[in-house]
Amino acid sequence: MATIVTVHGTFSSGPLEGQKWWQRGSGFASHLPKLIEGADGRLVVEPFVWKGLNSESVRRAAGEQLAAKLAEIEAAGEPYAVIGHSHGGSVV
Repeated sequence: MATIVTVHGTFSSGPLEGQKWWQRGSGFASHLPKLIEGADGRLVVEPFVWKGLNSESVRRAAGEQLAAKLAEIEAAGEPYAVIGHSHGGSVV
C-alpha cells in the first residue's frame, strides 16, 4: 500500500468527502489510483483537513498536525507522498 496525502489551500477547508480536488470522491482523488500504484498495487488518497484560514500561526499549527500524521504513516512502514496546493504547500 502507498498513501498520497492531499493538503488543501486557504479558504478551502471542508469535510473529507466531496468534490474539491483534495477530498475523497473528487475527480482528482478518484483518478489518482488509476495512474499510480503502490508497492502492492494499492493506493490510498488521504485528505488532510486544516482550518484553511489565511494566518501564518494557523498554517504552522496545521503543519505540526500534518507532521504527526506523516510520522504515523512512516511508523507503519508505508511509503507516502504529499500534495499541497497554495497555502497547503506552506502547511507541508
